[in-house]
Amino acid sequence: EEFDEAAAAVPKESRGPDIWFRRSAEAGEANGQLNLARRLEAAGDAAEAASWYAQAAAQGTPKAMVLLAEAWASLSEVAKASFDPVLQTPQAWLLKATQLGHGPAFDALARLHEARGANDLASSWHRRGAEGGDGGCMMAMAKHYLE
Repeated sequence: EEFDEAAAAVPKESRGPDIWFRRSAEAGEANGQLNLARRLEAAGDAAEAASWYAQAAAQGTPKAMVLLAEAWASLSEVAKASFDPVLQTPQAWLLKATQLGHGPAFDALARLHEARGANDLASSWHRRGAEGGDGGCMMAMAKHYLE
């Protein structure tokens, strides 16, 4: 009952998920930052999304690290320059996420190396991810043997 009274005090236009994700993100909640970033990216605001991904990543959220690395290509040079110089490459974020054991990071890092033509290195990352239990990496290894 108290919740309903509190909700009624909030203007209707502020009750949608975005306002709550933003409030959560601004309060420092990593999952709020991640969810807000995903919604901003879907809405086409790559720069603000990357900023929130980076904040969630800085708190140790490996999924945010991977999503920031994947969003990196769409950022302007000005937006990229606002990040910590040590972590200004997709590879740096992905390496950090692999160090935390995040399976999809192994696959993303392998795909990054494949795009650069470093297939042996890509295969090595896929193997490490597969050995760690990541299904995407297991599929990539199976495809490697079929080629």
